[in-house]
Amino acid sequence: MSKGSTALPFEQLRLHNNLVRGVRTLGFPRPTPIQQEAIPPALEGRDVLACATTGSGKTAAFILPILHRLSGKPRGTTRALVLTPTRELAQQIADHAKALAVHTPFSAAAIYGGVGMGPQEHAFRASRAWRCWSSTRPTACSTWVSFPTSSGS
Repeated sequence: MSKGSTALPFEQLRLHNNLVRGVRTLGFPRPTPIQQEAIPPALEGRDVLACATTGSGKTAAFILPILHRLSGKPRGTTRALVLTPTRELAQQIADHAKALAVHTPFSAAAIYGGVGMGPQEHAFRASRAWRCWSSTRPTACSTWVSFPTSSGS
């Protein structure tokens, strides 16, 4: 996006209406440059490799297309897995996913090593659409996005 250009409203990115409501609930009227550039190709199912500064909206830039593509898909199973290098980032992504999905049936959970399994297992079982693994060890951490098992939304 060129310097000085005006961002389109989120509605023009063709995101599911409930996701746009979630973005508005968080107080974001327009996508950031990284979101405006990354969301359209991601919605088309294309791979996106992007780099932007902290606080630029990178998390929403990849979470919103995932949630959009999951809308209307079968429920009751894990539908997305996000791998992260740290537990803090896994938790941040899970929290952001929950906030963006506030008007949807989606849920999210961060799963990682070094803490008791009971609460994480409960979060894992309760959250059947999103998982975010987070660790430098490939089997140690996760965060998940999930659909509820009930058919109602």
